[in-house]
Amino acid sequence: RNKRIHDVAPRDTLDRAAFVLAFLFGAVGGVILKLLGAHPLVSASYAAIILILYAIVAWAGGRIKIEPETIGDNCYYLGFLFTLSSLAYTLYQMADPTLNGGRAVDIPEVISGFGVALSSTIFGVFLRVLMMQLRPDFVAKDREVRADINRAFEDFRKNMSGMLSHMK
Repeated sequence: RNKRIHDVAPRDTLDRAAFVLAFLFGAVGGVILKLLGAHPLVSASYAAIILILYAIVAWAGGRIKIEPETIGDNCYYLGFLFTLSSLAYTLYQMADPTLNGGRAVDIPEVISGFGVALSSTIFGVFLRVLMMQLRPDFVAKDREVRADINRAFEDFRKNMSGMLSHMK
């Protein structure tokens, strides 16, 4: 019997857990990097690395393995969630000067924060497009299988005709 938690198969639970963990590591790590004053490229690279790691785990993860199309969609959603998290923190920085040692946030810092935020969405979209290119072409596979079936049936028919002629 297949055990289910809240009517979700264990395989689906692992998929969702991987997604949630990637989100938590990406969002929290991005905010921590901003708090530490990391260079914007480091923050943007961190989000990209989390997205790549999620895609690799989802692609080759044994029981977690899911379809490329779904992985691509999830990468896009993760990138967008990282963007929203980064934007929210950047806006919070503007509203609470105590985060910046009592000084107001400079406009270049805000622009940089928005740039880092948007980079994760851009990279998520890139991974989505990449994964869409890796998905199987179902129409071509269907056409190929139908052609194989037609050839096999034609061979079968010829063999049956030959057997019938030998019997006669």
